Amino acid sequence: MYCNPLGPIIHPKQCHFPHANQFTERELDEITEDMKKMSDEDVGKVIDELSDSELKKWLEGLNGTKPYPSNGCSYDGDKRADAYKQIAKGSDGPTLLRIHKNLPGYSAKLEFANAVATSASGDAKNYFVDKMAEQAGKGNNNAWNVESIAAVSVLEKLNKNELQSVIPKLSVGELETLAACAQRSKTESMIGQCGGNIESIEASPERLVNILKTAENMTDENAKARLFKAAASQLEKGGDGSPSARIELYNLLARNIDDVSVLLNAHDRLASSERLGEGQSQYHDAQLQRQMEFADAVAKSASPDLKKAYIEKLAERLDGKTFNNEWSGDTTAVVRVLETLKAGDLQSVLSKLDKQQLEMLVSSAVRRKTENFDKTIRHTASPEPLVKILETAAQMKDVNLKARLFEVAALQLKKFDDAFVFKKLDDNRVHILNPPIDKAQATIADALTKLVKSDVTGMVGALESQKTAELKDLGTGEGKGLSAYMESMVAQGKGETVGDLIKSLRGDNPKEFMNKTNSDGSYQNAESLGYFTGSMRKGINELNQKALEEGKEFSAFMAAGKIASLSLYIYGIVGSLAERGMSVSLDQLEQMVNTDLANGIKERQSLADRLEAGVWPADIDGTPKSAYETTRERVVR
Repeated sequence: MYCNPLGPIIHPKQCHFPHANQFTERELDEITEDMKKMSDEDVGKVIDELSDSELKKWLEGLNGTKPYPSNGCSYDGDKRADAYKQIAKGSDGPTLLRIHKNLPGYSAKLEFANAVATSASGDAKNYFVDKMAEQAGKGNNNAWNVESIAAVSVLEKLNKNELQSVIPKLSVGELETLAACAQRSKTESMIGQCGGNIESIEASPERLVNILKTAENMTDENAKARLFKAAASQLEKGGDGSPSARIELYNLLARNIDDVSVLLNAHDRLASSERLGEGQSQYHDAQLQRQMEFADAVAKSASPDLKKAYIEKLAERLDGKTFNNEWSGDTTAVVRVLETLKAGDLQSVLSKLDKQQLEMLVSSAVRRKTENFDKTIRHTASPEPLVKILETAAQMKDVNLKARLFEVAALQLKKFDDAFVFKKLDDNRVHILNPPIDKAQATIADALTKLVKSDVTGMVGALESQKTAELKDLGTGEGKGLSAYMESMVAQGKGETVGDLIKSLRGDNPKEFMNKTNSDGSYQNAESLGYFTGSMRKGINELNQKALEEGKEFSAFMAAGKIASLSLYIYGIVGSLAERGMSVSLDQLEQMVNTDLANGIKERQSLADRLEAGVWPADIDGTPKSAYETTRERVVR
């Protein structure tokens, strides 16, 4: 037998309490203490005996919705939480639902949901979540109505077995609604807001992270897949939030999703994320930041096969007809994952890219950017991603693919030429280089050196002969990529490295090596050497021509008085003026520039003559020499 502790209070005529229609704090305390002495089953029976009006009266008392006769204050929060735990502990699912329905207001319902999460039985919690989810998202309050938040509060506290039991009961729509709600985890900000302007709700995915961390250990793979897919489909609902929690969420998704279409959907949804910034530029930057964080998670946590599929699918979008340029979310995301691949996987992915896709991705990997300001134009470049890709590519086995990547990457060196030329200063704006162009070029050139050294003979031969349709499409036989590389190497004073490459192309026994023929009768080794020296000469010629043009432009600029008020730092000229400082007159400055340019031209011409003088073995003549000279002249002209 048990005694209903609410009896004397709910039925005042029996007890003659002076304030029987309202609860005193003492009365509420006594009820809670009585429940602690009862079994869970008896607590449930006590609550079941109450009518809805009686239950509502008691819950209003716990929540202090009416002033207490004793002190006019609301009931103590810790005592109320204690009472909720006792109620949740002894209630089955339907009773929990009934209590939720009769609680007064958002705050009370959410506080009770926390008690359900910590104190109710597993079956009762599952029932509660299931029924809350049925109401989640209905009406005008969408994913952040109180039922959604209550369900998430309980889901977050479930163990893996409980979570595994409830997930199959929820529809796809319910899972998506709860996943969206779980990213709005600052409950204090939600209270009083869910029926109004949800944009004011603070957002952070901590609750979703906690749920997914539990789900990660579930053994029901189907239930796990459904939950993670639902979570990935709602990433745009995440708002700003905590960066660390956001990144943890992305890694959880990448680690536990094995369907590339789900990852791509998540990537796309981040491009439409809510509340990402004020103004179009900030908005785009914030979108891009989230897509990059997600790509980093894929690179770090996804399986090798999934990473390759992710890259391939995103690369298919790079058709040049849309906004998918080198700074788009698609392009940059591919680069972020591409630079983390191992040699075998990198080879597999690169082999599937067409010319335009490869060029766009390589260009993006340089991370070159120009920003226009009132008095300056800022040029930045951070080619670390391309460097990583090139260094990994050196370990690839496909020599034709290496040559193809070399050609495209080497041509990036030419794009730096336009970043700073004197004629672009005709609007009196200073071009600021960060890092200086020569430093960025040197970083790329060094990585290209590692790539070409991995198989000098094979790569140069592939470039010269255009062995594959892809190399022919790039026109590698013209030597544009190799001459751009040579131009950069010579400008950096790395003639010794060029000489080492020439030695490798001559072979240990030059006479025997140059006389060797292919199955078709061609002298590929001789042609490769001619191709290399021709590219070297072409690169030096172009470097000297550029110096002459710079001198003319600078003199014209000086004559026009365009830079009288500018502090000018010049990079990339032999005998760097930047090292000398600029405390000179304008006439002296012009003379110094022209002298340095002239001396640089002479030095480079002399270097080219010295390097080329001993390239071809003196004791080899005839057809091999003719093949060498013909190829060399073809490239130079």
